[in-house]
Amino acid sequence: MSKIQEIYDRVKQFKAEQKIIREAYKNELDNNAEYQVIKDDMDSLKQKKKEIETEMKKNMNTDFIKLEDLKLDIETDNEMISDLAINQIMKGETVQIEDEFGNKFDPVISVKFKKA
Repeated sequence: MSKIQEIYDRVKQFKAEQKIIREAYKNELDNNAEYQVIKDDMDSLKQKKKEIETEMKKNMNTDFIKLEDLKLDIETDNEMISDLAINQIMKGETVQIEDEFGNKFDPVISVKFKKA
């Protein structure tokens, strides 16, 4: 068995153990009366908060449209930065970004696996 497979199997085992502990913790919270009262109060407050936020969004409609546009622009530009950085790395070029304070940022490449 390959080293990667062994580590993957160990991670799966750890995740299973985490799940068991989380479920036990959740069951303990569900059986705690004080926790349930506080949770209900918080749910009520969250609903009131959401209503106020919705009202403010209605009042600031054009600003929120611009906010969504800016969010999309940021996502698109970040994707473009990633694509350009990968292309430069593939060409063997050095990639680095500098902010307005002179802080330098190096790219971080991550590998993830998805089900085939």
